[in-house]
Amino acid sequence: MTNKNDIHQEFLKAYEAFSDGIFRHIYFRLMNRERALELMQDTFMKTWDYIGKKGAKDTIKSLLYKIANNLLIDEYRKKKEESLEQLAEKGIVPKVAISTEKIDIKMESEKALKVMEKLEDKYKEAITMRYVEEMSIQEMAETTGESENNISVRINRALKQLKQLLNG
Repeated sequence: MTNKNDIHQEFLKAYEAFSDGIFRHIYFRLMNRERALELMQDTFMKTWDYIGKKGAKDTIKSLLYKIANNLLIDEYRKKKEESLEQLAEKGIVPKVAISTEKIDIKMESEKALKVMEKLEDKYKEAITMRYVEEMSIQEMAETTGESENNISVRINRALKQLKQLLNG
């Protein structure tokens, strides 16, 4: 990517490829659709600024998730974190169309969200990045700045704890 037009085209491709994933990543942390959309847009704006100042990066996906995580940290600092139970009481739960199968899925989703609330933040983040965002362990390591081994151990511990909570 040598000229500005190439960089612009690559950025647009990255937006197409990763905007939904970035949105889901933020949404599952905040459980607020409007704010998640705003932070997703901020993520891409900051990424564009970064690319303009420091040049294109080979792993734009990792850069996007790193910026999104930094924005989430800023968001948590600005506002007191609400638990998923409080959000559910306010009626903020993922919406699913009505059908018997979808009601079962919704009930399982709500149960999973409640159980996820009981996990430590680092475990919630690991499960979200790995299974919701479908990031590889290498991408997770690049995003968090931790070793791949550390990420693998965290995922295994998170899954073990999640299974215990779901069965208990």
